[in-house]
Amino acid sequence: MRVCADTGESGEPTYNVVDVTLAPGVPAPDVSLTRNFYTTSACGVCGTTSIDALRKGASWEVYINGGREPTGIDAVEWATRCAALGAGEILLTSIDRDGARSGYDIELTSRVTRAVRIPVVASGGAGSAPDVVDAFVEGGAQAALLAGVLHDQTTDIRSVKSALAATGIRVRVAA
Repeated sequence: MRVCADTGESGEPTYNVVDVTLAPGVPAPDVSLTRNFYTTSACGVCGTTSIDALRKGASWEVYINGGREPTGIDAVEWATRCAALGAGEILLTSIDRDGARSGYDIELTSRVTRAVRIPVVASGGAGSAPDVVDAFVEGGAQAALLAGVLHDQTTDIRSVKSALAATGIRVRVAA
């Protein structure tokens, strides 16, 4: 499930996170918490470019085919190129962090968000609600993808919203 955001009356981004109640035994959906990057609704149609990146020394290399094949392409340069070619947003997955629950790769996310002028969705590594805050505040991401931590109920949407609100990030519940 993708949760979009909007700009509040003050012009600041408003986080629109939906509470999800599931029947017993039903797995939690993947959820992206989205922060509006522009001054109008971010819910419009756009092309999302997915980049799977693996750290190689001081940089990150783009991998394809489910993170199995290296391309020799620098991830930050590729993100810049994708944005220039018209990508509407980038889903940026750190292969190193994916499934590890050690937090998003903030350095990678930060480098990409500084290099492009389109929304970046941090992916790979969410282990707790504070990790989501870090993706927004330290990484500059406009969205954060959560999966495993919701599936196994390590955290929930309410905890994520509370953590965001505690840092001054405006959060609202969709009607």
